[in-house]
Amino acid sequence: MELQPGPSLGGKPLSLHAFFNGKKLEVMNAPKARTVSIRLPSGSMEVRLHVESANNPAPGDPRILNFRVFKISVQ
Repeated sequence: MELQPGPSLGGKPLSLHAFFNGKKLEVMNAPKARTVSIRLPSGSMEVRLHVESANNPAPGDPRILNFRVFKISVQ
């Protein structure tokens, strides 16, 4: 995944939690745009991403923009 912390984090690093079937797989910290990898269990079809945040609206925008995903690829 290519991702980036969003403006709602107010410049704080992104701490992204990945879950599969309710079990935490990994916690990734991304202070700026970067590529991260998640090793999925065999047969995985769905992953839920969660970020710890105060869920503040982005400056000048009413939306909550905690992170952005630019690209997802499977290898």
